Amino acid sequence: MIASLTRSMTRDHIEIMSISMVTISIDESLLKRADRLVSSGLLPNRTHVIQQAIEEKIARMYSTASRESVRSFTGRATGAG
Repeated sequence: MIASLTRSMTRDHIEIMSISMVTISIDESLLKRADRLVSSGLLPNRTHVIQQAIEEKIARMYSTASRESVRSFTGRATGAG
């Protein structure tokens, strides 16, 4: 793991997180689409495009999974309770 720190500012706090560098294989047409997002200024670089896509996909998977599936995957219940 290559550890480095980044700061992600929100309205309410500054979050410091550990970053790991990974190597992936990606379809060339998908990478070109990601590059278009960067060149249009919607996101600053490929890393942000890919990281945001992964975060959004994981969030959707968790939100659509049943509580029981998430509980068995994470080992704990979700939501307030």
